[in-house]
Amino acid sequence: KAVGDTSLNADAKPSHHINGSNYDGYFSGTAVNFDTSIAVERTYYAPTGGADSMDFVITKTQYFSWNGSPHSNLIVGEFIDWDIYSDEGSSNADDTCGVLDDFRTVYIRGVDTAGDTGCQPDSNRYASAMLLGYYKSNEYTMNNCANHANPYGVWALNVHEWFDSLVSTLDDTLRPDYHDLWDSLTACDTIVAVDTVDDMAQFLTYVHNYSLGPNDTLTVYSAMTTVHNGTLADLKANLTAAKAWYKANLRPGCNMFCCNGDGLTGNVDNDIDELTDIGDLTALIDYLFITFTLPECMEEANIDGDPDGIVDIADLTGLIDYLFITFTPPAPCP
Repeated sequence: KAVGDTSLNADAKPSHHINGSNYDGYFSGTAVNFDTSIAVERTYYAPTGGADSMDFVITKTQYFSWNGSPHSNLIVGEFIDWDIYSDEGSSNADDTCGVLDDFRTVYIRGVDTAGDTGCQPDSNRYASAMLLGYYKSNEYTMNNCANHANPYGVWALNVHEWFDSLVSTLDDTLRPDYHDLWDSLTACDTIVAVDTVDDMAQFLTYVHNYSLGPNDTLTVYSAMTTVHNGTLADLKANLTAAKAWYKANLRPGCNMFCCNGDGLTGNVDNDIDELTDIGDLTALIDYLFITFTLPECMEEANIDGDPDGIVDIADLTGLIDYLFITFTPPAPCP
């Protein structure tokens, strides 16, 4: 529930409307959860100038104790029901989805089933949200560039199936496979059949089993973007631009993302000194053949500079060549 002022000002804009030199914004005010133990505040930043205008929105969400007590075992994230327009022509869009390993997120895409694309192909419509970074207030005090950019889990699935399961239990216990929503980045339910309405939605879990002290504030930055009539490459370009805008405008002077060191790929294990060594080789082998654990930065693992960002055995060959054979430097970071 909301607390405080949520009224409109004389210009019919929310009273918490804010402006920056290159963005339009809105502050949500304060809301609390159902038992008034935790408060949430959100600020939206929409770029207003240059090529980035209206391609994405950055959100800053802050969570803190409302009752002054510590809280533990928290799951913090968000749910976005994108409703990408498709041939079904209703809010229950007939969508499909995919995984974006490079951005550690998923995307939703419209589909064409009726044979008539109308004003444009609905399969050219895309949407996605991703985590940009989070930190606690004490981390920021010690290092104002603190930024954890890896979410606990991101999923896309049929929202009706999920809510039907929720309602059928009549309590807070979901089927075990839906508990896994918050535990994995690898799942993407695809459209079952062209005549079946699959209303795909996105689940993002930023932190899991998290503790929040009585004086702590958890700050989370995320990005939301859509493509009206374009390609998956356009969606990826929007996400890349959102990361750059976040860094330049909200965290200036901070090198928070990968590929910020010597400009070359190879730092697969995210070494703080940007060294490329046997540790990176170990991390790449582990990802490709053993535990399949995603590298901290997939861009750094694209040793051969594959234009589609694919990380495979060719990258392992390139890293071995760089470290032990011809010493040819890996590809530049994208």
